[in-house]
Amino acid sequence: MKQYMRSGLAIAAVITLASPCSAGPATVFRYRTPDIVAYFDATTGSATVRVGAMIFEQNGVSAPTYGFAMGLAHDPGLLTATFVEPVGPLPGIGGGAGPEFFGVTIYPGAVTVVVLYDAASLETLIFDTEVAVLSVHYSANPAVLLASMGPVSSMIEFDDSFGSPPVENRVVTSATGTSVVPTQVDGTVTLLPALAFVRGECNADGMVDLADAVTVLGILFGSMGAVDCMSACDANDDHAVDIGDGVHLLQGLFLSGPDPAPPFPGCGVDPTPDSLPCVAYPPC
Repeated sequence: MKQYMRSGLAIAAVITLASPCSAGPATVFRYRTPDIVAYFDATTGSATVRVGAMIFEQNGVSAPTYGFAMGLAHDPGLLTATFVEPVGPLPGIGGGAGPEFFGVTIYPGAVTVVVLYDAASLETLIFDTEVAVLSVHYSANPAVLLASMGPVSSMIEFDDSFGSPPVENRVVTSATGTSVVPTQVDGTVTLLPALAFVRGECNADGMVDLADAVTVLGILFGSMGAVDCMSACDANDDHAVDIGDGVHLLQGLFLSGPDPAPPFPGCGVDPTPDSLPCVAYPPC
């Protein structure tokens, strides 16, 4: 699958990015994909993941760039790339029109992306701080996740072997097409099972009532330890269990305040996953 933006630019201008280019300055750029932790539905195995691809110019020269090419490989047995979108500074190029050329090809085990900001070379970008330029969206294979029911990890690796000719990982550093090879730091996607629960039902007794607010306060201030599903105690979904959750529950029960955030009132998987553990939740 290919995607193009402002596609009046000749494709030949992009093909040269995948070819050996004339010698340029010393390699000072870094490509990086961060380590990602995401969650899959433990009942269906469904999961989606977004991975950012980052660029950083490492030696403080603030060198202008005119475009770049990236190839990212993944495990096709676990992940399927669904689409790629420009992020960070890219959508603002051309007065909000985006890059002159944005070409994406999706393979069973990789994506390649070729970007040229401006055919006239009037617009450049400087990466003196690390910034995400691409967001790659993946869906996971439910069968693999359900068979594991535990952490499943896979690398997202920079790769120069996909395409014809192959798209090499390069940053364009001049209006004439001179490019340099960046250092490349691969990341890992780790998928963890997420159990269904009811938010606000902290004591897991089948109903949201005063006892749940007491349980939250007991965890915070009493002798009670953490419960099996701390996510259920995070009534306001601020990714922490604190006094605000007790207040949220009490206001909802007695002062016509808001209900707990989803999943509520029925069982469901956390739509905003965080690091709070949920290792067992019998009501669901």
